[in-house]
Amino acid sequence: MTGTACAIVGIGETEVVRRSEKTSVALGLSAAVAAIRDAGLTAADIDGVISQQARPNPQANISPLLAQRLGIQPVYVNDISLSGGAPSAMVANAVAAIQAGLCTTVLCTSGGGDQPLSREGKGRGRLSTGWEDFMN
Repeated sequence: MTGTACAIVGIGETEVVRRSEKTSVALGLSAAVAAIRDAGLTAADIDGVISQQARPNPQANISPLLAQRLGIQPVYVNDISLSGGAPSAMVANAVAAIQAGLCTTVLCTSGGGDQPLSREGKGRGRLSTGWEDFMN
């Protein structure tokens, strides 16, 4: 399947605020629903989900969790934890999965509602996983 044409066909976003009280899961779901609607797809059309782990409190297995809540039955899932490089890594991963024949339509999501847009101020020291948070 090398050379299979790929395209970004929909986009969804949530309100951009300095700090949201919504969880990364809630933001991811909201943006995903908007992207699916924008693409003219349904959950049944999607067979791959790739999501960025949020910081500072990552949700384990975020891709399968979002898929379940959206009613998607994926054959391919992947969680990405690359901070600023995650969006491009998600697209590259989606293209590779499609071209390898692992799936045909991939939803990529990212959301970080409980993290500030800057590093100023409130350092937390540790993530909910117990690991040290070097960004704060």
